[in-house]
Amino acid sequence: MKACTIVIECQRPFDYVSVIDNKGRIQYFRLLSYPVKQWSFNLPFLHGAKNVAIMVERNGLPVNATIKTKRLKKLSSAFISLPLVNWTKPHKKISFDPNTNQLAYNHVGKSIHLGPKFYELPYFLQKFVLLHEIGHNYYYSEENADLFAAKRYIQLGGNYSDILYALDEGLTQSNLKDQRIKSLHLKLINHA
Repeated sequence: MKACTIVIECQRPFDYVSVIDNKGRIQYFRLLSYPVKQWSFNLPFLHGAKNVAIMVERNGLPVNATIKTKRLKKLSSAFISLPLVNWTKPHKKISFDPNTNQLAYNHVGKSIHLGPKFYELPYFLQKFVLLHEIGHNYYYSEENADLFAAKRYIQLGGNYSDILYALDEGLTQSNLKDQRIKSLHLKLINHA
């Protein structure tokens, strides 16, 4: 399924949206801080999905919605300028590592390893985490790998908010987590 922009309109306000593809993968979800009658979002390219089910709720109860699919409202990634590459060490393979507590890690130049927790993430977050690890083939620092992943994710048709959510969910709580989210947030939101 190609990337597209989805617009949801309802007669009654709603506060939760979820999108699940025909393979059962969560492609998008958002718990809104206040109820709205309309919501739009970009749905990135869905690898292997033929269709999606969109559910809209208010306080846990379904709300009837009119769903309009439009052409992709492409968000620009041109403002994200990547720094000069530190190194180029393409990975040889992507593999599963059942013994790691990490979501994923890049054994630079050899392979990217995905842990069991990686597969517990919604599919759209898995995409961002994998793009981040691929970014380590070019950048040593976490911030530059975040920037690389953000640029690629937006090019695939993703949302800025998905990127920040991926960092928030994917990183363990620490000052470095807050610093990485804040740094990327400023770069994305100032240009949204």
